Amino acid sequence: MTCKKDEEWVRKKAMGWLEGEGCIKPRGVRFPLAEYKVRQPDLVGVTKEGEVYVVECKGGEINRPVQGLEILYYRALIEKEFKRCMDYLENRRKEWKEGVKKARRPKLRFYLALSSNHRGLKLLKYLERRYKIFKVKIF
Repeated sequence: MTCKKDEEWVRKKAMGWLEGEGCIKPRGVRFPLAEYKVRQPDLVGVTKEGEVYVVECKGGEINRPVQGLEILYYRALIEKEFKRCMDYLENRRKEWKEGVKKARRPKLRFYLALSSNHRGLKLLKYLERRYKIFKVKIF
């Protein structure tokens, strides 16, 4: 598989996993934070209980493990601009409105979704265990 196809495959698997976790129609969302020059996370999902999942998907052909750490940037940004991001999500999809109203910072979940042949897998799993700032999900 090429990197692009591998990443699309991981994204489809992650979308199915999010739906299994109770997320309502997970989608990519570009947060309105233009001053930070942010690109969109691959998937954002909201449950009726108010849990917000932010998922960055990566294929297996990444040269440097640091390329998979965009999730840290999203975490810092969303936590800093929490109210603005939640207001945006609430207005983005009517299905998310109920869940977003219940969202709080402790209910934020950050995942890095990887294919099982990701080259930086060991390092990223170590960072997950050591710092507990995001979780790695392997497909």
